[in-house]
Amino acid sequence: MEDFHHAIQDRFNESSACRGPTTLSEHAKRLARENHAEGNNYLDAYRQKITDPEAFILNRVDNEQHARELLIHVASLTSVLCCTPVTFGQIKNHTGLEYNFIVLDEAARMPESLFLVPMAKCPEALVRKDWQSFFGPQRKLV
Repeated sequence: MEDFHHAIQDRFNESSACRGPTTLSEHAKRLARENHAEGNNYLDAYRQKITDPEAFILNRVDNEQHARELLIHVASLTSVLCCTPVTFGQIKNHTGLEYNFIVLDEAARMPESLFLVPMAKCPEALVRKDWQSFFGPQRKLV
């Protein structure tokens, strides 16, 4: 039985597209494992996905809701959230969380249409055009 639990744990640990320890999904999984009260529904759904895939499919709507609730809870605990503009738009659309400061790294390389996503979703956010004085000295490309 213990081998079975280890197999489930291994699948749980490897299921993210990005398994970096600082990703939102990995933080959510860690929180669910450490605090069963907050992640119990998610863990039950994940176990069901492994042990009874047919039941998991039948309960898909509820299972996705449990995962969404856990991610929203974890996102609400963050002070800094680094993501792409599209991901930021999805977070705003699906969580209702409010942010008043956004830093888009490499914003100069983004197409204009992607830059508009955070501006449309969070118009009250600070837009700092003078990034050199805000983030300190930067090397100028020649």
